[in-house]
Amino acid sequence: MRKPTACAFLVLLGAAPAALALACCGAVLAVPATALAQGTTTSGTPPPSRVELRENPARHQPGQNVAPDRPSRGSVYLHGGLALPWRPGVTGEQSQTYVAEPGGWTTGWVAGGGAFLYGFMSLEGELSMTGTMKAVEPSRYFMTFIEERRDLFIVANVRFHTRLFSAVTLEPLAGFAVVRREAWSQVDRMRYRGADWVLERGTREPQELPPGVGIAAGADLRIGGRHVAILPSFRVFRMTVSDEFANHYPGGATGWTIRPAILLRVDFPVS
Repeated sequence: MRKPTACAFLVLLGAAPAALALACCGAVLAVPATALAQGTTTSGTPPPSRVELRENPARHQPGQNVAPDRPSRGSVYLHGGLALPWRPGVTGEQSQTYVAEPGGWTTGWVAGGGAFLYGFMSLEGELSMTGTMKAVEPSRYFMTFIEERRDLFIVANVRFHTRLFSAVTLEPLAGFAVVRREAWSQVDRMRYRGADWVLERGTREPQELPPGVGIAAGADLRIGGRHVAILPSFRVFRMTVSDEFANHYPGGATGWTIRPAILLRVDFPVS
């Protein structure tokens, strides 16, 4: 009778480690299920919602290097910097039969800011001033016209944000623009007195030019981190040319302005 008892004891002794291993596996497998039932992951963080997965699915894919989150609705930003606007027109000294609009390259400035409506779109306002464009235009009857102009653009834009890389975002935009034009004119005359020609300098006088309305379009390339970035920028403005404006420059007037710029942007994201 002792021999069967010993055999049974050995069987139980051999089955005990297997039962213990099964119990441990069951406890390990039960932990994720319990965590998910309580609304957390094994790392202690809540699982992503459907909205978060839809807005930034790459953020929740394990094993990937993920770009920073898109700004939330209500996040704001400010930007400003140096502009190099160009407008077609007379540059330097060129003979003209009729007075023409001055043009060429100048140095100006840009300042603006906006707020995000969604992670991919924002509304913004911007001010942009050109430098003073100057042209010396010798004309008929021994007269020389000296024309100066500068423009202030007031723009409302819709900006779109498309991430290309972790620190690079392409931002095309389009908007409505109003331009305030400032101009000065001076007329110098050569007069023959006695045996000599005498140059009579005119007075530099401000001119009243009508404002213009039009459209603005372009794109910026945002390069930087979440809070501070550099923006190589490009804009094209197409403004109206009224009869009054055209009559001031009978030799030619245009409504085009091209404005490359380099900007600094500071973002204030809403967490």
